[in-house]
Amino acid sequence: MQDARNNPARSRSGFQVDADAFVRSRSRLIRRPGITRVCKPLFSCYSPNKEAERCSIIKTMKPKKRTDTTEIDARTRILDSASELLCEGTEELTIRDVALRAKVGLGLINYHFGTRDALLREAIRRYVNAVVIQPYRAESSDSPAYIPETTEHRREVFAAMLRGPVEFLAEHPNIARISIQFDLHSPKLDDNSDETVRRLITVIEAWFAGIQEKDLQEYRIRVFAIVASIHEAFLRPELFTFRTGLDYSREGDRDSFRALLARMVFP
Repeated sequence: MQDARNNPARSRSGFQVDADAFVRSRSRLIRRPGITRVCKPLFSCYSPNKEAERCSIIKTMKPKKRTDTTEIDARTRILDSASELLCEGTEELTIRDVALRAKVGLGLINYHFGTRDALLREAIRRYVNAVVIQPYRAESSDSPAYIPETTEHRREVFAAMLRGPVEFLAEHPNIARISIQFDLHSPKLDDNSDETVRRLITVIEAWFAGIQEKDLQEYRIRVFAIVASIHEAFLRPELFTFRTGLDYSREGDRDSFRALLARMVFP
């Protein structure tokens, strides 16, 4: 009988063995989350296939990321809840207050917005855009282009344009106050205050398309001055009444205030 050492396919007892079946029976398959590992056979000397002699790690394919509107709905609900709380005048509004109103976890708010100030700024901008800016744009797009020819007509049209920002401050004092404070503390391009200035300047530039840049610059400065005056009158109503005799809480006085501002721009 031939020595088994010289014939790897024959066992020591002399019986013929299937080397491949032997290797498969001695191989271990270990599964772990995310990987499948084929381990080296316990008796690799009987393996005719070199692939079975080394370990290989096969990474399973990650499942495709599904499109889900849950996060979008949660973000909208967070912004709506923050706007509601701001309009209600909640003192020292916190992320926890918003989370309770929106019925979401604090981690989800931090994931979408990061900080309290970022959340409030986005909520205010969204609210102002829906209440003031979008209606103004819709009205402007539906009405024909009109360029007043006389100074008196310019005053009337400009005073009517000021009605939106002036009345918004009076009708939504809580959210308007926070909005102005944000803009003053950390001003950014296209924030709510800058958006008001930009819209007014755009109209004036259309009215005076042929004038010199120096004269146009003077109108821009006047617009900045009247927007600052509106904010000052709103934020310090007692002092405004004491110095001017006008009461910002009265609609008739606000109308007079708008007419005076329009006269300042178009003397």
